[in-house]
Amino acid sequence: MAHKVIMVPGLGDDVLPMFLVTLHWFMTGLEPVVLSMDWEEGSSFTPKLQKISELILKMKERGHDVSLVGASAGGCAVINAFLKHKDQIRKVVCISGRLRIGNKLDLESFKEEKMRSPAFADAVYLLMSHEKHLTQSDKNKILTTISSKSDHLVPRDTATIPGVKNIDIPVSGHLRSIAAALTVDSTPLIDFLLE
Repeated sequence: MAHKVIMVPGLGDDVLPMFLVTLHWFMTGLEPVVLSMDWEEGSSFTPKLQKISELILKMKERGHDVSLVGASAGGCAVINAFLKHKDQIRKVVCISGRLRIGNKLDLESFKEEKMRSPAFADAVYLLMSHEKHLTQSDKNKILTTISSKSDHLVPRDTATIPGVKNIDIPVSGHLRSIAAALTVDSTPLIDFLLE
């Protein structure tokens, strides 16, 4: 039985780069499968969540363990998918993902993201309304990461969930922290997925 890791990229839908930077994960026994969300198409998150759900069910039917990893907007997507399939998901990692709107200072970056992808904004609203249903047992299956320096797109208070393990990535910038989490700083993420 393989341990499949469904990986969901952010608004740029960078499928090939995400796959290439995680090739070393195969040596650990994890098998990344990158799934494009076509973030800029449509205003509803529902078809995107359905796409993740179908892949989860297909992999489970084949007898695989399934974990989820999402970067940026993909982080919100995978936590929403986890909420729908808690019993079928082994672990979830959210890398520099916006999970809530945030305070007034964070609102400007959220408005920009919402204009680019209304479906992503829909995913954030969905997670905000369902986060309260996460039990501590559920939270133990989730890991979040955030830049320990600064992230202008995803402020710290929008990227973590109380009671969930969080890892600071020691670089500044949104894209740099994602790249580091998937490559040079990937060991804690991989270890968490393999627990």
